[in-house]
Amino acid sequence: MGGGGTLRQLRRLSGSGRHSGIGLIGLGLLSLGWSAEADAQNAAGPPGVGIQRGIGLVPAPATPAAPGTPGAQGAAGTAAGNAVGQVLPGTWVITPSVEVGETWNDNITLAPKGSETRDFITTVTPGLNILLQAPRVNFAVNYAPQALIFADHSNFDTLQQRLAGKGRAEIIPENLFFDAGASIDQEFQTANGAIGPSTITASSNLQTVEAASASPYLLHHFGSFADTETRYRFSTVSVSGDSIAPERINEVRQLINSGETFGRLSWVATGDYQKIDRLTGTDDPLGGTSGKDLLGRVDLKYPVYQALSAIGGAGWESVKDPTLGFNPHGVIWDGGFQYQPNETFLASATYGRRFDQTDWEANLAYNPAPDLRLHGSYSLSIQTTPSAIAGNLNNIAIGPNGTLVDSQTGLPFVANNTIPGRATSAFGINSGAFLEKRLEADAQTTRGRNTFYATGYDIRESGQTISAERIFGGSASWQRSLWEQLSSIAGAAYYRTLFEDGSGRKDKTYDVSVGLTYALSPTAGARLTFSRFDTRSNFPAESLINDLIMISLRKQF
Repeated sequence: MGGGGTLRQLRRLSGSGRHSGIGLIGLGLLSLGWSAEADAQNAAGPPGVGIQRGIGLVPAPATPAAPGTPGAQGAAGTAAGNAVGQVLPGTWVITPSVEVGETWNDNITLAPKGSETRDFITTVTPGLNILLQAPRVNFAVNYAPQALIFADHSNFDTLQQRLAGKGRAEIIPENLFFDAGASIDQEFQTANGAIGPSTITASSNLQTVEAASASPYLLHHFGSFADTETRYRFSTVSVSGDSIAPERINEVRQLINSGETFGRLSWVATGDYQKIDRLTGTDDPLGGTSGKDLLGRVDLKYPVYQALSAIGGAGWESVKDPTLGFNPHGVIWDGGFQYQPNETFLASATYGRRFDQTDWEANLAYNPAPDLRLHGSYSLSIQTTPSAIAGNLNNIAIGPNGTLVDSQTGLPFVANNTIPGRATSAFGINSGAFLEKRLEADAQTTRGRNTFYATGYDIRESGQTISAERIFGGSASWQRSLWEQLSSIAGAAYYRTLFEDGSGRKDKTYDVSVGLTYALSPTAGARLTFSRFDTRSNFPAESLINDLIMISLRKQF
């Protein structure tokens, strides 16, 4: 269902079909890489694909994830960020690595206060980062499964799968393209259940989420009249266990952008059709249901005074989903202004009608320098949790040094960014459609040896088949390079969760964390982190505290 234009993809695979979707997209990613062999040969010179070893210790993220935001990853980090050295065009960069860590967790099952179980947890994380950047192919995959070995509770031993990948190929120069993305990560499934600061836990509320997306698309240039994009996208998302139905989405989209013929007037025509199918074979009562979103609209922009432009659009949309509780249908419209005096500043605001209600939209972006970024927005959308997860795959970009980043924010890619700029499962995972109202703002700056990051948000989800929630709060982090080999990071966060389902439950969560990272050599490093996560609820059984002390050693080969 649409959001900010249209609802993005999603779909979960479960049961016998769960891994077939990831496998299919995985083969697609690999085929993108291997199909580039000719390009790689031409760019690299002699026959055969060059192999370049990855160099350099994986650094802390340029914008460190504030450890105080719900759902922060554990000591091993995510699978989405192995950095490599300078990449020669057309060269394969294969970087194996291994990370071994020890974590003291005083509440391994995220039990209520007074019922905690403590244990030491050994983590072993082998990793493999594969990168190819050729003239017509960009391809990057990072696979880093994490084994959790409990000292006193071996029945909780597990292997957590982690993967992130992105590929793009130019099949017919300047016309036909193909891109694909995939991710595997761990997320907390139920918002009403225990949610902690790390995936280094034995909580039964933690599940494996797999997402994949593949899309061929055609670009065409009609001289000075218009440019078009014709795209088909297939996406799928699945959750381990049997409580969430696998979801698949098929989308067909047509975009037409105006050319120079129209002078100062610019316009975009959009046609989009999406169909969401929730598969059967699980205990999810929504299994077997489908949702459809049909959208057609035209958006206009016309300069009225210097950097100020009038913007607006109108169209028609029909959303049909039995899980939503209402079916918006009819004319949609909006109008407002955009101010863009230069390439570093953009602000816009519109007022209109969509989803059978008033629709305010606003956006602010200010990037005066590479080391300073400000962003804020307010939006209204209809979607599902899987649609948001799968939609994030479209935002994966391959950084210049092989890292996988979010193209919208420039931050390291995370599979689920329900909370701005962070991986989190604070809202849980819902297969039913819901209406989301999202207000968010974030800022990042680097000054000398210091990098600061802050975010604030107010997000509300409501729907017929989900526990309505509102989460608002913020987080901040500070990373400092103490000297060439040693850096520190400190972060804190607070957020409040209101369950608007008639239960009256209200949670307050506090999170603080401090850590040190030391480069032992150009390809090896160590990390030490302490964090405290404290949830206080007016339902005493939902209050919990989780302290973690984590130390790890990582080596690239």
